[in-house]
Amino acid sequence: MNQCRKCGQLKPASEFSRHAVSKGSRPKYCKDCISKREKLWRIKNFAKYTEAMRAYRKRPEVHESRMDYQRLYRWRKQLEARTDGS
Repeated sequence: MNQCRKCGQLKPASEFSRHAVSKGSRPKYCKDCISKREKLWRIKNFAKYTEAMRAYRKRPEVHESRMDYQRLYRWRKQLEARTDGS
């Protein structure tokens, strides 16, 4: 059990993200508190956030990756429709 430094609640380790830098350690804040903080930041900095996302999506490798995902999603939906219909 870990205690979140933001909300003060004791929560299981699964409620905390993992640190990419050090194995086995957990951050100070639970997933819920981090999510709320990030959502508030996006609301307060809407223009900055949307501009950064536009720039990110225009990168060729990201665009191609998104297109691959969409193709795979459509293919799975078609496959499900075929198998459900029989």
